Amino acid sequence: MKRIVTVLLTLILIFSTTVVFGATDNITSKDYPLHVSNKIKLKDIYVTVPFDLSKVKLERIEKGNSVRVEIRDKSTGELLEAYGEKVEPVITDVEAKNFVFPQNSGIYTTHTIYKERTDGAAVSRLYTVLTIYTYGSFRQIDKVNYTYWVEASSGPWELRDKYAITISRTGSFPTTAIETTGTATIVVTTNTTVTGSFSIEYLKSIGFTVSYVNNNVYYLRKNISLTYVYSVY
Repeated sequence: MKRIVTVLLTLILIFSTTVVFGATDNITSKDYPLHVSNKIKLKDIYVTVPFDLSKVKLERIEKGNSVRVEIRDKSTGELLEAYGEKVEPVITDVEAKNFVFPQNSGIYTTHTIYKERTDGAAVSRLYTVLTIYTYGSFRQIDKVNYTYWVEASSGPWELRDKYAITISRTGSFPTTAIETTGTATIVVTTNTTVTGSFSIEYLKSIGFTVSYVNNNVYYLRKNISLTYVYSVY
């Protein structure tokens, strides 16, 4: 009898564990839903934004095969977020041969996309470079070529401890949507005589902390992160 009870308890424990893992997977998939009403189109790719589009103003800056979209507060004009995309053809036969598709024809393009954030005078961008296959109205993201941070403004600062990753929203490639996440640390070098956007007082007011002082040279740090979702539809 004791053996039967032990076996039953073991089975219940295994079943309970399985249910917990299944629930966790479901919760994860619901944490980042793609809402069509919250999507805006860049050049060819759509980005999901966390704004009510009726309350913001979209400004498009197009130049050749590139576009930059700025999302601003409709009443104040404050820049809330900025995204960009550049589209280039995959020209060489060597690159094309690296892809395996069931289709017999179509075009391959490279898409360099970014999301931007501003911390005082420090402008950081998180880039993703994708290869996309198009055949008529059919489109898919074949692979992620690169994911990286860029310092998009000049000044006595740099990005350190950079981390960036892009995953498929469907679990594998090819896919129709990707999610990019990155973290980094902004390090500013300044001193007590500097005024304006790189002054110690101003930097502290926007979240920087002093990490090291050597004579009159101050090193201030701020941890940052960015996340975005791009899709082909």
